[in-house]
Amino acid sequence: MDASIPPDSPNQPEHAVIAEHLPIILPEAPPLAQILPVSRNQDPHPSVWQLVFSDGSKAIVKQQIFAPFTRGKPHHLLTVETEVCDLLSECALPRIYGLVEDHGLVFMEWCGECTLDDRLQIAPPSESRIQTQKVVEGFVEICKKLNSHSKRLSGRSFPGCGVQDTRTAWRGLKGRIHLDRFAAHYKLRMDEADRFRYGTLLDLLIDSMESAHLHLGPTDYNARNVLLNSATETVCFIEFSKLGWDWPERRLVQYTTGLGARQEGGTFRNALDTQICVEYGEISSDWQEEEPSTITRRLDAHHFMFHLLAADRLMHALASGANPGLLEVWSEPIDRLEDLRKLLATNLSDNQQVCEFRSWFSEIG
Repeated sequence: MDASIPPDSPNQPEHAVIAEHLPIILPEAPPLAQILPVSRNQDPHPSVWQLVFSDGSKAIVKQQIFAPFTRGKPHHLLTVETEVCDLLSECALPRIYGLVEDHGLVFMEWCGECTLDDRLQIAPPSESRIQTQKVVEGFVEICKKLNSHSKRLSGRSFPGCGVQDTRTAWRGLKGRIHLDRFAAHYKLRMDEADRFRYGTLLDLLIDSMESAHLHLGPTDYNARNVLLNSATETVCFIEFSKLGWDWPERRLVQYTTGLGARQEGGTFRNALDTQICVEYGEISSDWQEEEPSTITRRLDAHHFMFHLLAADRLMHALASGANPGLLEVWSEPIDRLEDLRKLLATNLSDNQQVCEFRSWFSEIG
């Protein structure tokens, strides 16, 4: 093994490349002590490593394995991530130290020891309320900044992630969600009048959500991409290599929902509550140029729809046996479905369409 590679690092080609380029990208860094794999869902991530230096400081190296397929194009993954992180340098994003383009490697700032998903699995959301407020505030600042650079970055949008692509996919939800399945599983009332009423209400809700403005932002938004640093009590959002058009409220719901995938006892946990939703509406009103109450109601609607779709997908996997991989990732499905019912029944605003559905899910059969 090359002498420049820490002796306890696995002998991988990427590690040799990292050790070779580290003095160029971080010339002032202390000697490298270790190259460690980063955990993802309790398993080593195959393309992300933590660099640990002799003084205990850290950095991250990520390999964009699909970067070669986008090289030379406006949506080149390495170019987009570097440009976004540079433009949003005052926001809660990591600093990019440098690239090794031939190998698709990105050297970046280490931002925390665990993800929001991890935290939500071990502590009730009520215990992390201050942290959730920081996540929401950080998210809004990112949205504002991206909005101000929207014209410059719009050409970086990834193919298939445009405004019409997103709207078309959203309209495709009509007819896909089987409310009879929910009624049967949760023992909710469902006669012919209910079937027509709730089916019509769901279509109206989907239509009203689709009509809202979409904004440019990351396409990979989930609670595993929010990093927490307990020492500095800061949050950081990662994965900005792919941009697309979507609703900010859909992004925020998924950033604040832990899935607990592949974790023993893992389940769906959402960090939003009524007051945080109100606060989000208030601090988003200026850049979205809408009334705070309108934004809050839309956030509530996306919260409801996300968990409805998750439950529908899980019920379908259980009933059909067609997706065993999902049941492996989302273990203990019956317990998860009960946790989803509680989230579906939790009021977050005065959105009348959503409140009517939540009232239905609050029934105990």
